[in-house]
Amino acid sequence: MEELNFRSSKNVWGYFSVLTSGGLHEFADSQFGHCFSWGETRDDARNNMVLALKELSIRGDFRTTVEYLIGLLQNTDFIDNDFDTAWLDALIASHVQQAEKPEVHLGIAVSSVLIAETQIVNSFQGFQSSLERGQVLPANALNDTVEVELIHENKKYLVSATRCGPESYFLSMNQGGVRVEFHNLN
Repeated sequence: MEELNFRSSKNVWGYFSVLTSGGLHEFADSQFGHCFSWGETRDDARNNMVLALKELSIRGDFRTTVEYLIGLLQNTDFIDNDFDTAWLDALIASHVQQAEKPEVHLGIAVSSVLIAETQIVNSFQGFQSSLERGQVLPANALNDTVEVELIHENKKYLVSATRCGPESYFLSMNQGGVRVEFHNLN
């Protein structure tokens, strides 16, 4: 496993049988993690879990059922509490519940903004910290443009991400560009 990122909160928490080195604990089975959710109502708890699963990041040489679980939690029968194990068995057997993946260009845009925002904020914080210590760095130490390199299904994508406002970026790739807005969920 290369990466596991899960944020517990007051309404959602989880534990995982993962060693700090990235391997699975010797007693872990195929369910190497468990997540729990709470809410004032069942629907609140369900929505909390959907949000937590959408923010969960697992990278490694194996497939996960996270997207499938999100689909189940958003299924009308599940929302209406009109299901049982036979319903789930039938759903699995019919392959009706296929997880939808976002289109590649959307994933590239979102990933580019996230990477650029992290780098630009870190750069600014480093610059600010230097000023607080009395060090004056050259203005070019602050960047508002980040060159992002992403690889998806063995294709390389090079994106230039320029911050043009507190919550907006201009992304350019292949002689085209688009302005995007984002909202930090923290």
